Amino acid sequence: MKVLLVNAMLGRRQMPIYPLGLSCLASALEGHEVKVLDPAVLPRPLDEVERAARSFAPDVVGLSLRNIDPARSYDRLWQVVNSLDAIVGAGVGCEKPPARAR
Repeated sequence: MKVLLVNAMLGRRQMPIYPLGLSCLASALEGHEVKVLDPAVLPRPLDEVERAARSFAPDVVGLSLRNIDPARSYDRLWQVVNSLDAIVGAGVGCEKPPARAR
């Protein structure tokens, strides 16, 4: 199965955060063809997500969403991934490990 994992933080004004959850998930998907895409540091992140998704043609797309971003900030990303012939899922994470979260 082809799995595309995408960091949904798309280069806004916030400092980019390494997608640790996606990396852990990718390492657990042994036996599958997995691509992790972190467009947060790219100048045209949505274009890169669309290009990568179309060329990779995944069966499943997983999105990592930050729990502090407004839902509407993901509208365009949802349009891109929902246009694919793939199962789409999302998970919410946080910036800090739980031990440090307040």
